[in-house]
Amino acid sequence: MTKLSAIIELNKLSPPSNSVVGKGGCRFYFIFLILILITSACSKKQNPIVAQFGRYTITLDEFRIAYLEVLKQPKVLDSRETRERFLDELINRKLLADAARLEKLDTDERFHYQVEAYQNKCLRDEHYQRIIEPKVKFDDDLLQQTFLFTQEQRRIKHLFFETKAQADSAYNLLQQGKASFDELAKIIFKDSTLANSGGDLGWVDWDQMEYDLANAAFHAQINSISPPVRSTHGYHILKVVDWKKNPLISENEYQQQRDNTANVLKLKIGQKIADDYIDRMMKKTKVKVRSDALRFVGEKLERLLTKLPTDSASIDLTAEEIESVQASLWDIRREPMIFIDDETITIGQFIAQLSYIPRSAMKMSFKTVLDFAIRDFKLTQEARAMGLASTSETVQMKTALFEEYRLQMMLRKKLIDDIQITDADIKQKFEELNMGKKFDASPDEYHEVIERNLLMDRKSTEVPNFIRKLRGGLIIQTNVQVIHDYFDSIIKK
Repeated sequence: MTKLSAIIELNKLSPPSNSVVGKGGCRFYFIFLILILITSACSKKQNPIVAQFGRYTITLDEFRIAYLEVLKQPKVLDSRETRERFLDELINRKLLADAARLEKLDTDERFHYQVEAYQNKCLRDEHYQRIIEPKVKFDDDLLQQTFLFTQEQRRIKHLFFETKAQADSAYNLLQQGKASFDELAKIIFKDSTLANSGGDLGWVDWDQMEYDLANAAFHAQINSISPPVRSTHGYHILKVVDWKKNPLISENEYQQQRDNTANVLKLKIGQKIADDYIDRMMKKTKVKVRSDALRFVGEKLERLLTKLPTDSASIDLTAEEIESVQASLWDIRREPMIFIDDETITIGQFIAQLSYIPRSAMKMSFKTVLDFAIRDFKLTQEARAMGLASTSETVQMKTALFEEYRLQMMLRKKLIDDIQITDADIKQKFEELNMGKKFDASPDEYHEVIERNLLMDRKSTEVPNFIRKLRGGLIIQTNVQVIHDYFDSIIKK
């Protein structure tokens, strides 16, 4: 069993988690793809003004892009009331953002890191639409087969390896009967649940897996063992131990869900093409890292990653989580960390980029996070070299909307943080409560309770009162019917 010993050594750094699927992750990207399709539907001639107030305007394009971001939130449903309420919120955002600029909040260095990282993400999205999407093609047979797969589930076990050599060695052992699937799982996985269950992932949907993995699993016979299958994380050997499907599938159901299935398939094939494109791109890319900076940042990030709950693999890091890492590294934010071709990536830029790396990658290892970051930076370089930062109106508009959103959030926080309750405020409130009556207690005895209640009242009214002042005297004209007509027409389609 010398080969087993070799596998043990080769897999000491293997990711311990579910590297085949990220629960719910595909559904998020599916929604994102639909939103991109909608976003690209309007031309300049169909971009009327939907709100005008003072020197400000909001166009249908601006509203649509901002509103679709809101609709990504799981508890937000589209309705006429939601649209009108959000238009009012968008008006407030613009006013607050302008007030934030007057307060010089746009000079904050953290703000610039956030904007740069977001614009880079938009550039990668635009790069995907221009380079990858035109290459996505499939026929009706594949579409129908995909629909049938989406009506089924597979109970899957898997073994994960970082390299093809590791996977091939393990596959040979399985084929020769020198080791069982469950024995290898105990050796490979650090995670006790996966190790003791033979790498059991439970019931998995087709759209939860990468395209090649999904095809391998859903074409496999029960209890058969697949040859090594490549994914973005490494190599997998799959074993399907059970399956089930919806027994009532009619032609009518297929026709009703055909468009949705086509979008899912388009996304999956697009991801595969994108992965192949990135692999070719990275082979021509020179990457160097500062080992001391890498080690220091890795230690800080690992502390956060180990605290992430196991059921949060599909959720990106929150702003608070990013800020906690950023705060611990702020003093060295400008130091170089990664060198990609002729460009230097600083520690501050790397930390800001974490906002757009999937939490599923975060749950695996710091090396996986670093791989994602390097790929993203290289794609961003290519998008900038294509001139997308200056030629894409979508990128420019999304970036401007993001700037406004972040600035108004910064101002809201500042308004709350600047609230002060004075002794005179407390004394006045005590007298109001007293209403001329004589209390046995003195103002000093009620000081803490009154101060706390006054602070809560001010926090709840400070921002609304400030917005009312900004809106005071403004003539606000809106054209909500244009918004309703546009989104109603999308729904009908």
